[in-house]
Amino acid sequence: RGRRGGTATASPGWMRWARPAAIAAALVVAFYFVFDASISPPAVPDTTVRGIASGDVTPAHRSTLSELPNRFEWPPKAGATGYRVVLRDANAAPVWSTDSLTENSVAVPGELGDQLAAGATYLWTVEIEGASVEERLGPFWFRVAE
Repeated sequence: RGRRGGTATASPGWMRWARPAAIAAALVVAFYFVFDASISPPAVPDTTVRGIASGDVTPAHRSTLSELPNRFEWPPKAGATGYRVVLRDANAAPVWSTDSLTENSVAVPGELGDQLAAGATYLWTVEIEGASVEERLGPFWFRVAE
């Protein structure tokens, strides 16, 4: 009971529990949205990267190679006027890149082998050039076995 303006007021019994009940309900809802796996976004399958099946590129995404790759290959893109390949180390620092290419593959220069280390992981991307197309495939990563 409290006093307002000098008169006694009585709180109905339900009002004493309204605030704690509202807090409890809010916590239940918050718990549901934070911990319920059914509302998390769907997982991206390991076999695709930006719409390309990992088997459609060479070296394949997430592959471990016994030796350094001798070429990079990817599916051709309709409307493309050129491609540019960028190879990066595991820290995303560029290691090698090509000028604009007209073909959807490129041979790896022999001197690049001197820069790549066994046991290291590398990422590669393909930048697609064209009047109506500006897209990037990848990143695809591969590891060179020790």
